[in-house]
Amino acid sequence: MTNLPPQFWIGVPAVAIALAALAVAPCWAWPWIGAAALYTLFLSHYQNWRGPLTQAEIDRFLQATQHETNIEDFRAFLEADDGREFFMQNLVKFADSKVAHPETGAPTAPHKLVESYSKPFIKGLILRGGHPVLLLQRNGSDLDSWGPTSETGVNWGISNVMRYRSRRDLVELASNTDFDDIHRFKREAIVETISYPTKMLMAGFAGPRALVALILSLGAALTNIAILALY
Repeated sequence: MTNLPPQFWIGVPAVAIALAALAVAPCWAWPWIGAAALYTLFLSHYQNWRGPLTQAEIDRFLQATQHETNIEDFRAFLEADDGREFFMQNLVKFADSKVAHPETGAPTAPHKLVESYSKPFIKGLILRGGHPVLLLQRNGSDLDSWGPTSETGVNWGISNVMRYRSRRDLVELASNTDFDDIHRFKREAIVETISYPTKMLMAGFAGPRALVALILSLGAALTNIAILALY
């Protein structure tokens, strides 16, 4: 059963319970039962229900893939898996001018070229319960900086944050052979990048859990009012 996706072993019982409840509940309760079932289905996809990575999973992944980063740092990150979500901070410096398209050789704007990689990647991320959180573009020169790294002169043009459901999802994306052919678009468009995992300490906006709950509650409340008005 653990080999089945959580959408099956959590979602299917939730739907079955909801259908059974609909058969005996008064009609005014139907919208709330439906909203609860839909929210459970959402959580079955959005939350990690499989726990942290096992040592066998980590070893198998590291042996089967090549890495552009420090292998020991990456191993330490995977072995410290707590099974929870994390957020990848990415700093990106695009090429200053158009670059040759890897397939056609035509001069192409870097931000257009990288879309050939980013669109399939984001689709794969969403299918694994992740999503983009922020996409920021530099809007001026450095206003407050000091220390050794401030002297490197790197002008990060884009910064973005991606939410991962778990470190297992990062492993599955990184080892997905579907991205082998399109990774060259990213390499050609981006001349320098730094990516590091972060933990959310505070946010000034509601996340998908609260947003989906709010939308479903509002929909259930409005439907409930409509049902009561008809009866």
